[in-house]
Amino acid sequence: YCAIKKVIGHHKSKTISTIIEELKKALKQNFSYIRLVADDGGGYGIDCQLTIVKLLEQICTYTQIKGVDFEINPKWILGYRNEFYNFIKNHSNLLFKITIPIQTFSSNILRDMNRNLNVVEFIEFIKKIKEYNRIIIFRHIRPDGDAVGSTKGLKEILTLTYPEKEIYLINCD
Repeated sequence: YCAIKKVIGHHKSKTISTIIEELKKALKQNFSYIRLVADDGGGYGIDCQLTIVKLLEQICTYTQIKGVDFEINPKWILGYRNEFYNFIKNHSNLLFKITIPIQTFSSNILRDMNRNLNVVEFIEFIKKIKEYNRIIIFRHIRPDGDAVGSTKGLKEILTLTYPEKEIYLINCD
């Protein structure tokens, strides 16, 4: 389904020092909200014994940073779930927009798509939402039917499950 890895090859992470130099340039221009962009940003550092969480920790040492926006594949969020939980709790003063593209909750479809995702583990991750009062659901640009249906369904499920929470669906076309 996705040929990116076959076309571009294995992960090639920028060094943290290179990213920090780029960050410093942005901060000098008074940027305070940072968006990390990559084909597979959650895999950051697997080629050099680092993780996306370690990169985020370095970025958030700069007091000018008010928020970070990044997309992460569910397999990475599950792989680093404890690190992410601790990181977000330790940086509760910052705004995080974490986009997690979920194609489906069907194990059969995920298997057919060669997606290495354990649905049960991901549902456990979703349960951590109980700790937060405001939930914002985003979907990708120019959403297809799967994206529209799954995000609307997720909002409905969360609204029924957690009526006391503020739940928003963004990028509704």
